[in-house]
Amino acid sequence: MMMISGITALQATRYLQQHPSHLFSIPYYFLRGYYSFEMQNENYKCNPMMINFWNMFAEGRWEKDLIEYLHNYLNSDSVFLDVGAWIGPTVLYAAKRCKTVYCFEPNKRTFKTLENNIKLNGLRNVVPINAALSDKSGQMIFSRFGDDSTFSALNPSNEGEIVDVIGWSDWINAQEIDFIKTDIEGGEFSLIPSMKTYLMDHKPIVHLSTHCQYLDTKKRASEMQKIVDTLKIYDNCFNKHGKPIHINSLLDDSVLNAPRAFLFR
Repeated sequence: MMMISGITALQATRYLQQHPSHLFSIPYYFLRGYYSFEMQNENYKCNPMMINFWNMFAEGRWEKDLIEYLHNYLNSDSVFLDVGAWIGPTVLYAAKRCKTVYCFEPNKRTFKTLENNIKLNGLRNVVPINAALSDKSGQMIFSRFGDDSTFSALNPSNEGEIVDVIGWSDWINAQEIDFIKTDIEGGEFSLIPSMKTYLMDHKPIVHLSTHCQYLDTKKRASEMQKIVDTLKIYDNCFNKHGKPIHINSLLDDSVLNAPRAFLFR
């Protein structure tokens, strides 16, 4: 597809459809091909299609607690695994602080934006993988829940995108991972139990986002129990804001009915 200064012609068309008044006043960063900003004394470049998000990210208004965890626990020797990388905010942030980043993103269109953002920032320590990470290898149909950023195999719709899936045991091999972040819209209920042996042997820090709301109400408690049984090997469990909690709190109704995030170490 034809490129216009780092963005595709299709992206430019979509932008002008959303902002027709900009037809004769296209922002300079579109012509330049990237939007730049500074965060915590680090300079970033990104695809200009989502500048509102990147401004929010730069101002610390997106996943503030997750970014703080990355800031506190990653160092120049760390290896970071980002499962559900989306367009790359945590990938870019982590890559400037650690040795290696592996990142999985199954959506083909989103993955292209992720790759572009990695390239714009000149990051050579990032290994992007256009696949889902789960309990076994194969293919799945992923569909949206009506939100452009919510892309899951749990959507019962038959209309969707066929994506490649890599099984945890097929991928991990001898990799030493120090910090795992997973935000995969319900895929955690298949992935996390499959990681149990590795987690027991290596004890990487795990930042887990849970999405019970996408499960059948009758299955939520039993599926979350599998997560609890896997992660109870960790001495410490924290809620999104860093408050220590008992791991059985993951079985509370507030967690079973809405998205939540936790850290284990």
